[in-house]
Amino acid sequence: MASPDDNRDRVSAFLIGDPDAHETLRRAVARAVRGFRFQGDTQNDLVQEALCRLYFNLRAGAFRGDASLVRYAQRISRYVCLEHLRRRRFAAEVDPLIAPEREGALDPEVSLLRAEEHGRNLRRLARMPPECRELLRLIFLEGLSYAGVAKRLGISMNAVKLRVHRCRLTRRDVGAGAEPLDLRPGPAPRLPRLREAGE
Repeated sequence: MASPDDNRDRVSAFLIGDPDAHETLRRAVARAVRGFRFQGDTQNDLVQEALCRLYFNLRAGAFRGDASLVRYAQRISRYVCLEHLRRRRFAAEVDPLIAPEREGALDPEVSLLRAEEHGRNLRRLARMPPECRELLRLIFLEGLSYAGVAKRLGISMNAVKLRVHRCRLTRRDVGAGAEPLDLRPGPAPRLPRLREAGE
């Protein structure tokens, strides 16, 4: 392990922009990020984000010198990558402006009625509790069976059925006079394309 004096010198060198110190830490950060196997420009973006986070942490005195500066930089890099994965997983949203693909031409009246129904369903869904939205996402977007949902959430299938029943009862909470969403098992509906937040 590096001595406290060595760590202080390396931190100071990095903060004042010493090219050797910067290159050493950039290589360490890039190695940690490469381990996550991101595609395209994402890898470069995450290396830059991790270096920025490292810089601000060092400026704030967050580095206590428990490990080497290289290990500290790699730990920050892993946190940055994990945060990116969490954001990507949970930030996907349904875009109501993108019409779902339909096979064959539809009568304009049918198209309008479906679009209105789709809009109403999205508004109801937005007013439902987060637990219900997550349950619907697993069933309808990911196409999981009740058994698959139970396994994913680490609960029994009876608990899943109970939660679905509770979600049906939330019709009182999603607006006066609004019909509840149809949660009966059946063929999966055609859904709009998912997009990443910020796309």
